[in-house]
Amino acid sequence: MKDNFNQIGKSFPIQDAALKVTGAMIYTADIKHPRGLHAKMLFSPHAHARVISVDTSEAEALPGVLVVTHTHNTPQVAFNSQKKFIGHKALEDEYLFPPIVRYVGDRVAAVAAETVEIAEEAVKLIKVEYEVLPAVFTIDEAMKPGAPDINGNHNLQFKMESNTGDADEAFKNSYKVYEGTYRFPAIHHAMMENHVVSASYEPDGLLTVWAPDQNSIAHKIITSDIFNIPLQMIKSITPALGGGFGAKTDYNNIGVPVLLSMRAGRPVTLGYNRSETIVGTCTRQGAKATVKIGVDKEGNIMAQAMDMITNTGSYATCGGPIILGAMSAKYYKMLKCPNMKFKGASIYTNTPSGGAMRGYGSPQLFGAICAQYNEIAKDLNMDITKFYEKNLVGPDDIEQRSKKSLGNARPKDAMQKGMEMFDWNNKPLNEVRENGRYLYGKGMSVACHGNGVFGVGRDMTAATLRLNEDGTALLNVCSHEMGSGAIISLKQIVAEILGLEVDDVRSIHGNTDVAGWSNGESASRGLFVEGGAAYKVALQMKQRLTKYAAEYLRVKEDTLIFGNKEISTDQINCPPVKYVDLISFVHDKHQEDFIETCTYASVALPGSYGAHFAEVLVDTKTGEVKILDYVAVHDVGRAINPMILEGQLHGGIQQGIGYALCEDITFDENGKVTSDSFSTYHILHANEMPKIKTGFIEEGEYGGPYGAKSIGEAAIVPVASAVLNAVSNAIGKPVQQYPAKPERVLSLLKK
Repeated sequence: MKDNFNQIGKSFPIQDAALKVTGAMIYTADIKHPRGLHAKMLFSPHAHARVISVDTSEAEALPGVLVVTHTHNTPQVAFNSQKKFIGHKALEDEYLFPPIVRYVGDRVAAVAAETVEIAEEAVKLIKVEYEVLPAVFTIDEAMKPGAPDINGNHNLQFKMESNTGDADEAFKNSYKVYEGTYRFPAIHHAMMENHVVSASYEPDGLLTVWAPDQNSIAHKIITSDIFNIPLQMIKSITPALGGGFGAKTDYNNIGVPVLLSMRAGRPVTLGYNRSETIVGTCTRQGAKATVKIGVDKEGNIMAQAMDMITNTGSYATCGGPIILGAMSAKYYKMLKCPNMKFKGASIYTNTPSGGAMRGYGSPQLFGAICAQYNEIAKDLNMDITKFYEKNLVGPDDIEQRSKKSLGNARPKDAMQKGMEMFDWNNKPLNEVRENGRYLYGKGMSVACHGNGVFGVGRDMTAATLRLNEDGTALLNVCSHEMGSGAIISLKQIVAEILGLEVDDVRSIHGNTDVAGWSNGESASRGLFVEGGAAYKVALQMKQRLTKYAAEYLRVKEDTLIFGNKEISTDQINCPPVKYVDLISFVHDKHQEDFIETCTYASVALPGSYGAHFAEVLVDTKTGEVKILDYVAVHDVGRAINPMILEGQLHGGIQQGIGYALCEDITFDENGKVTSDSFSTYHILHANEMPKIKTGFIEEGEYGGPYGAKSIGEAAIVPVASAVLNAVSNAIGKPVQQYPAKPERVLSLLKK
């Protein structure tokens, strides 16, 4: 898909790269507020307990302490950390300081003091009387008859079913039916920047919140609900995001410094360290997935059924309708099979809440499905790529459930290109090396993710574009740059349409006082939807420029050519008009400014597909897994910025390998997190990463700016299953429990 573009398809570094590498980037924790106070939190030591009394007298007597808040002196207003907008029907069961704590790490009290050290000392002086209640920590425990009931509904938070065709009848007519159960742990987002929030409540009633936030509009609404502050009196600023991966779509601890500032009459900053972030904020949901698949003799899938149970943890957040709804939506985007059903349930446990994380349920969903495909292909003595070729959707295929077009779906193209880059056909499935010490295996996976929430929820973004007097541009979209490169891509779109250079466009983002409405940085909306808004508002500006340039040059509009910050015409003896001159002309003659505003609503929900390939070496003595080679090819519609795409893939692969091999949040018998630092919660180091080759399929996608679609979340989805399929092929046994740590691999080898 080649076109003659000046800015689209070119590689540009993320727009704040220079600030980051020089240490000049200002994060929330770097902001020093005049008369600012510091806050620390008292976390629950119990997994489930009623707070009987809180004695704060010694803490309040400590010099330098201004405010102590807790459940008995705080308004008990219920909320949901994942509420998106007014009218959003989300189960509200969270409180700033709950009367009954539900996990080790739940909020009990908070202190605002002159220094961090004083606040930490004051927290130690708070005396709390608890009534300890029975607790459950796993899905299986929570679902047992007679298990301690966390929510009054036998620990069931939500359940759903969906289907297409007649799977039960198709299973009866299948040549073979396969079934497997796969388990996934809760994991930490491991973003570089921990959670930190500053709040300042002014005497005139204006509240300003500074936070590394993925959805400042939504969190502004939640704050308004809790504190009964009108929305026009709340300003949310996102100075910078040191990574989010979904963790910062959650309201988390934002309300606590707001409350402290309202009571102290001074700015308050609450910052978590790494241990507090792991223990006291949301995780990726743990899950138990049972997948049943029926095939004919040729390997065509006749029926597929998924029974997905997620661990929503202590509070509802996005555990039920959102996560399971998202899972079920992607479930139907992969296969041509007409007979499918999905059953889901979300279960409460006394563990940290499950929230949004990169992939939003897709890694668990496709982790189970793709592992089962691998086992089926081996049993049928069929190359797994042939199995996928028979069953994957293609361009303009119909999603079986909705009966709507899947768009320009290109998973087969991605797989074919990946096979060539990986040299798949010339590598063995497995082999023994070095006299049996090492077992080699190759594996692959094809999976998908979405592009926004079209047809499911509000999927719109407002944008404003202004041309300055010198012809440079100011773009204002309610976006939050979290390292994904969304902003630089939006600048490329605007620059391409208006005949500017990327550096001629500056973006204002992360300030709710000057931005319109948006649904936040989630659901892979950044390029597909926010990029659509940038595209639309830039076209409006081009129409305005066209109108006045035709008047200025005295030519027809259809003869105009944009480029180099000027507008020319194909008419002879007619010199071009520079933007600076045209803008001055319009200001003088028409008394009009060059400013455009639009609201863009998404028009489609295509899938972003990826095919990943891995080869591994398993050490039979230590159980360690080394990845020798890795290839990832994604169907991206069009590569707006190849450098950004490659960076997103590398990051997603690093996270996905960690999910497969080493990352999990572990607990002791009382529900206390035992992996609460990076010395006990292992993320992959650079020297543990394999060489990675990436490729892209660019065949365009309806509804995307210049035909582009997302990669940010899709990048992680196929990773773990590709790696663990390679491990499974190497050791000759399915890997049904994430992660495949050395001790687990050794256990499988001994079976």
